[in-house]
Amino acid sequence: MAQWLGILKKDPDRKIYHPTDFDNIEFPGMTLQELIVPYNSSVVDKALFEIKLPEQSHILLIARGEQFLIPSGNTQVKGGDVVWVLAKDDVMPIIGRTFMAIA
Repeated sequence: MAQWLGILKKDPDRKIYHPTDFDNIEFPGMTLQELIVPYNSSVVDKALFEIKLPEQSHILLIARGEQFLIPSGNTQVKGGDVVWVLAKDDVMPIIGRTFMAIA
């Protein structure tokens, strides 16, 4: 999905993919947001299916250290993860509050 959206590009020297600059991508009525999960967030160690996110949102990519994960519902969120979320503009504040909520 991330490749299809054009948000990953291949580094020819290292033969790996990494996120492109999101500032140049437009999604009318939607926001592509990068969130850093606090280590004390209430979502840490929960699988994505356990986190109640609005239907108008999708977790596209998770960066964990040097690794990029294309998440499924069973992917667990860890403190320090960088999560890329694509969502309708009006639900993005809900998503931000969900990931930033302290346990």
